[in-house]
Formats: sequence, structure tokens, C-alpha cells
Amino acid sequence: MLLKNIYGFFITLLLIPFTALPQINDDFTDGDFSLLPVWNGNSSQFIVNNTKQLQLNSTGADTAYLSTPNTLIDSTEWNCWVKLSFAPSDNNYVKIYLVSDQNDLTLPLNGYFVRMGEDGSFDSVDLWEQSGTTETKLIDGINGHCAKSTNTLRIKVVRDNYGNWKLFSDTLGGVNYVLEGTASDLKHTSSLAFGLSCKHTSSNATKFYFDDFYVGVVRVDTIAPAINNVYVVSPSALDVYFNEPVEQMSAELFGNYTVDNTIGNPISALRNTTNFNLVHLVFANTFQASVSYSLTINGVSDLQTNSITTSVVRFVLTERANSGDIVINEILSDPNQGGVDFVELYNNSNKIIDLSTYTLCSFDTITNQLSSVQAIAGGLTLFYPGQYVLLSLNSVAVQNQYYTTNLSGFIEMKAFPSMNIASGIIVLADTSQIIIDRFDYQQNMHFPLLNSTKGVSLERISPNRPASDRNNWHSASSTVGYATPAYKNSQTFDSKPGKEITFSNELFSPDNDGFNDVLNINYEFDMAGYVCSVSIYSSNGVLVRNIASNEMLSVSGTYTWDGINNDRELCPVGMYIVYFQLFNSSGIVKNYKKVAVLAHK
Repeated sequence: MLLKNIYGFFITLLLIPFTALPQINDDFTDGDFSLLPVWNGNSSQFIVNNTKQLQLNSTGADTAYLSTPNTLIDSTEWNCWVKLSFAPSDNNYVKIYLVSDQNDLTLPLNGYFVRMGEDGSFDSVDLWEQSGTTETKLIDGINGHCAKSTNTLRIKVVRDNYGNWKLFSDTLGGVNYVLEGTASDLKHTSSLAFGLSCKHTSSNATKFYFDDFYVGVVRVDTIAPAINNVYVVSPSALDVYFNEPVEQMSAELFGNYTVDNTIGNPISALRNTTNFNLVHLVFANTFQASVSYSLTINGVSDLQTNSITTSVVRFVLTERANSGDIVINEILSDPNQGGVDFVELYNNSNKIIDLSTYTLCSFDTITNQLSSVQAIAGGLTLFYPGQYVLLSLNSVAVQNQYYTTNLSGFIEMKAFPSMNIASGIIVLADTSQIIIDRFDYQQNMHFPLLNSTKGVSLERISPNRPASDRNNWHSASSTVGYATPAYKNSQTFDSKPGKEITFSNELFSPDNDGFNDVLNINYEFDMAGYVCSVSIYSSNGVLVRNIASNEMLSVSGTYTWDGINNDRELCPVGMYIVYFQLFNSSGIVKNYKKVAVLAHK
């Protein structure tokens, strides 16, 4: 039975048309370029590196080539990945020979090649025809597509039986191709070889990389395009990015796009003139800020006429944050071993905000300027009202050391401001360096009875009280593991102040267990302009703590007492008197005495 199955398998192989198999298909995973297929030429100047890529490994200034047999030219696709770790020039470039009537690519030959690198700063991906030593450009690709200091591209070329050529590239090395151009040329109709030729100076003799060579039948795309991203470019315009080039006529039909919430169809739809993955939409009606909309797309086709049936994507017109809209809500400046510093943000507004337009910074107190300015996110990152987000260099390190209820609330930044353990300044600013929030932290702001503050975060008690109020910060509770990354703080206080003077809790126990650890003293008056002093006395009238001294009050707010006396010691169990003294410029004087109870477990 086994022999019969093996026999049937080989018969099946024999029945497969040879034209369906690629003539060249090499990804160098075998670590070799001398077999399957055999590459000939200046083989001593090439290696397969540790990442299984073909790499130039030459010296000095030279031109090195490799070629392998190939007879395909009609109805053929050529495809490969190329990386040039330098800015190409007239002395540093590569030719990918699609068709050649010679195996030796240094000789005069007849064929076609793709060249990357030229004289000037507008290096592009171009298709050339060669007859003997005469070279003629057939397709002048998009300027700048290989002009960077490091260029990673995937190249795709297709030719039909009638000499019609199409040149595509993806400048990120993927398969989201952009059409570089088309041409028609039937000068050469046969081939003997496929290969590459690297002209280089000594400084770039090892900086050419190649992978995923394919020469074979044209691989037919049967998958409809998909939406990669939608960006709001103005209150009445959208940019829609597809995952592949889209056909112009279908992409520019107004009826193929509609937005809900009374916006309707666009009044203009234009495919980008150079990036065929991009369509610009303009609407008569305007989007409202912080309102979620749905864009529905039907009927848009790719270049192979695969059409979208129904695709829906949501978008929102974000708003700018003002001071107080986003607050620094929790920080860790002294992480445990294996941990990292972090900063938590809280959206204290009704706005939907794009965090990619904000930075996390330090502050130089000598120059009074922001320093170590680091972008929070590289692309559109929506921050919703009431949402928490945790910023660090290593999200996994934070999650491994602390519990969280919000795994999606972590952003891993590429760089992070330096945070000293003893003290420092953390600033949230927009890209125009307008400060949204600032926290001047000190290690002695922690609960003084902790044996160690290593691995303990400082939490903001109320997002509505300023970060500059040191009484608005407290060590995270031991019951939550000393930090609450990306979710509600263990020491938060959300109650709104009542009339005159009230307590959030008349009994409190400052044991850092996360339950009534502090006494919140709320005030609310009918007028502004009061100056206030707040003191704590023991039941026998001894002053134990000065909370405030001659401070100008707002109409409402909160003071906090953590049970610590002026000597930074925990007060004993008992009743304490909170004494409020108020006066204003009109001569009004008010005095309040309220009793609170400090308890221990």
C-alpha cells in the first residue's frame, strides 16, 4: 500500500506542467548559493550571512556579479528583496539582471535590468534595456525611493507575452507594492541568465544584501484590497491607505465611500498621483471633534480587479489637550531589579486625544527648558476620556512585576527621559513644547514608614488637584503590590467636595493598605479670595502637623493628611482636631474645627 502511494505521488509530480514551477526560487535558508540553484561569477566576493541572506563580501572598489541560468521572459514575474545600507550613487549601485543572453554580466550583453542608484540625490528604482554596451532607460521610477542612508526594498517586475513591462516596489521591504511605471519593449525575446551586479567603493564593499529571489510564472492576486489606515487630515477630509495599489476609476467613485452620522458621500475622491495605495477624500459636511464615525467602502478594486465588497473602519477627529486634560497620574523612579521606570497618564477630560502629538520630557532648571524630549508614540494613538496609559521602555518587564487590569493600556516608547531616584522632574508636553502637566517628584514624598521605597510607585490622589501639591501624592498600597500600572490608583480619591469644610472619611488608618490611608479635607465656598491656614492638633491641644500656611484658596479643593507629624513620624491612635483659619481682603474671618479619628489595625 505504501509503495502504491509513493508511486502515485511521483506520477502526480510528473503530470504537473513544468511551466507552473518557478525557474528560480532561492531564499538561501540552506546557507549556500552553490546548489539549487547554482550561482556563478565572482562567488568569492559573496557569502550567505547568519540571517540567511546573500551578502556582498568584497574589498576595495570593484564590480562583483553572480548569475544563474534562466530562460523565462514571456508571462514572467521577477521578484526579490534588496537592502542597500548606504545612500546609492553613480559609484555605488546594483543592477538586477532580469534577462541576459550572457552568463558573464561584465561582458557586453543583450537584456533588461533593474537599477537602484544613480548620480544625484533622487535615486529611484528604474528599468533599463541593454544592447551590447548601450543602456536605455525604459521606466524612470519614483524619485527618492532608494535615496536614504539605508534602503530596504522588495522589487517586483512583470512582463506579458507582448513585451509590456510593469515595475513595482515596496520601500519597506514588504508586499504593499507601488507601481513605479510601465513600458513596452520587445527588443529582446529570449534569455540565458538572471543575476545581479554590484558596483561599490571600498566603504560599501559589504553593504549589499539580497534575499527571496523568484523567477517564474506571474503569481495571480485573487485577494481584494484591505484598508490599512484612515487618517483625519482636516474636519472635512480623510486619507485612506490601502494595503496595495488600487485601480483609479473605482478608487475615485464618490459612491464607493460613505460616512455615518449625517456625513454621507464625499464630494471629492482622488487617488494619490505617486502612491496608488492612497486615496484622498473630501466631504461637504464636517466631522465633530471626539465623535466616533464609521467609513464604509464598497467596490474599490486593486490593479487585478479584485473588488472590496464591504469594509468598515472607524475614525475620529481628535482634539488638542489643554493643561489638566491629561495628567501625570503615577510614576516609578526606583524600580526593582529587572524592572524599568514608568510614567502613567490619565485622560481627565471629555476629549479623544492623539498621543502621537505629545512628548514625555525632563526639565532643565538651569536653562528653564525642556530636555530629553521623547515622542510618546510613532503613529496615531487614540487616548479616550477616563483612560489610563502606562509609558515605559519595556511593557513586559512592568507586567511581570505588577498586576494590571488593562494589558492594552501599555505604550512602549523608543526612548525614555532619565529619572533619578532621589528627585526629578517629569513633564508632559505637546510637540510645540507647550507643557500639559509637570511633576517635581522627591523620594521623601513616599509614606515615611515604608522600610524601602524600591519598586514602590507614587500615585496621584486626585486628578483635579495640581501635581505641584505634594499632599496630592502617596505611595501605592501594599495590597496592590505597590503599583497600579494602567488602571485606577489604589490611593485615588474621586469624591467631590461638599459645602464649607467636610471630610471624605472621618476615620482613617495610615497603614498603606489602600483603604482610607489618608484623611481628605474638602472645602467649598461661595466666593473666591480666601487665605487659609490648616493645622492638625492632638485631642489635648498639641500641634502635630502644619498642613498649609497662609495659602490663597480657590473656590473649592482638597487638602490631605497622611497621619504623619512634623517630625515625619506616625501619630498615635486617637482623635485629632483639624483647625481651619480663613480670612479675605474684605475682613471676613472664618474658623473651623472638625474632629477626625486616626486608627491602626
